[in-house]
Amino acid sequence: MTILTTVLIASTLVPGAGFRKPPYLVYTGESAEVMIRWQADATPSVGASLSWGATPACTDGRAQVDEEGAGADQHLFSYTLAGLHPRQQLHYRVELDDEVLSGDLFAAPSASASHVALYAYGDTRHNVASHDAVARAISRHMDADPANLQTLLLHTGDWVDEGDLEGYWDAQFFGAQLPGLRGLIARLPVLGCRGNHDGERSLLAKYWPYPFASAQAYEAYYAFDYGPLHVTVVDQLAPFAPGTPQHRWIDQDLAATTRPWKLVLLHRPPFGGAGYHPDDVETQEHLVPLFERHGVAMVLAGHNHYYARAEVNGVQYVTTAGGGASLYPADDLAGVEVAESVFHFVHLTINDTVMGLQAIRLDGSLIEHQHFSQPRPGSRAADPGCGCVTGSARRGGGAAGAVLLGLLLARRCRCGRR
Repeated sequence: MTILTTVLIASTLVPGAGFRKPPYLVYTGESAEVMIRWQADATPSVGASLSWGATPACTDGRAQVDEEGAGADQHLFSYTLAGLHPRQQLHYRVELDDEVLSGDLFAAPSASASHVALYAYGDTRHNVASHDAVARAISRHMDADPANLQTLLLHTGDWVDEGDLEGYWDAQFFGAQLPGLRGLIARLPVLGCRGNHDGERSLLAKYWPYPFASAQAYEAYYAFDYGPLHVTVVDQLAPFAPGTPQHRWIDQDLAATTRPWKLVLLHRPPFGGAGYHPDDVETQEHLVPLFERHGVAMVLAGHNHYYARAEVNGVQYVTTAGGGASLYPADDLAGVEVAESVFHFVHLTINDTVMGLQAIRLDGSLIEHQHFSQPRPGSRAADPGCGCVTGSARRGGGAAGAVLLGLLLARRCRCGRR
């Protein structure tokens, strides 16, 4: 497990700036680079610098890093390490006046890689103790399998309770009461979607400057590649019906990628058992046909605070929302293969033409472990005249489960044909 190490440097100066948000990683979408970002609680009197290297001594490079702004809630610093080799390990050290924090990272896999591994979780808001326990469990899982050199963590939204307020990011994502999470995000870049608790895009973009596809300040959709995987991040808080810019972009993005595996990340699940929150009918109508047409293998979602997986026309719909927020019941959910109300995280692997899925409880035991074959674009049945899902749909529990899912889909169709 990576622990951010604090070193106090002897100094006769008046105590200077401290870390308001300790160093964390941001994946820019380019496999040969990674951004290291942090925030001070004031303008440093001496300055800030970043050192890096192949050993903890960090002697290979050093750079002074300028403050991005000195106003209230500013004092952000970032530095992008470029020219990295696939899966290269680097140690780094950030100096801020008389305080030093150090960590380590692994660079992303190459575009030609056939094997990758990554993590996912979501709905981490308000319960910091549970969130930190999940983060520690992810770190333990990583440490038990160092050969995979994990380098990415996906977030399914609802990062904090009130995403428009700075204090919630301080307390619920970067705070000192989250030492396990601090160590994790100093080691893994987090890429996520916007949930209904995350407010406007401004603070999400401030702390996580992703390659957003829209110039609109309130839209937070984007895409990136990770080895053989293409990830399309949907913003369900912005319009996504046919004819909108986001819908056109999603269609074009999924059609244009040459990566053999496609994954969609969004917050509200179109199929997830209709637990505390109902399945999202708009996503069923407007986006599911695109997922099926373009050969999406998996859709990761949050919103309902439990784990669930549904398979509809060959697409795996995984709800992973046990990242810390209070759990919702997962009993008697219709149309799902498996469901459990438990804090957890997901581990995904891709080995050539096979995707592996592990849903893991905090003690390391498995909710489920599955393998899926690579889908073919356009191989799923969908009625082009509406958003209804047709053709085969499978649910655990045999024929009775399939009937339940068929009734569920028919009841939710808005096209008037059923």
